[in-house]
Amino acid sequence: MSLKHLESLRSSELKKVLITLSELKSNMDRGKLKVLEIGAGTGCQARELAENGYAVEAIDILDNTYLEDRVWPIRNYDGKHIPFTSN
Repeated sequence: MSLKHLESLRSSELKKVLITLSELKSNMDRGKLKVLEIGAGTGCQARELAENGYAVEAIDILDNTYLEDRVWPIRNYDGKHIPFTSN
């Protein structure tokens, strides 16, 4: 599967997620909604979420197939221990 095709699929998925996030955001009365994307791949979804006003952190394993194609800052992790506090 080409990277362009994969990004097209992910963009389609993200449109559905944005509807749910928008509903959550409308019920919040403080700041940006924070999103943690696990398994970020190239970071194209993280970037699009940020462009839609969300505070985004993205993580993926270091031996990710798309390491050279990243378009967003992605924190590498071991695949077991999420490198953030439990908040």
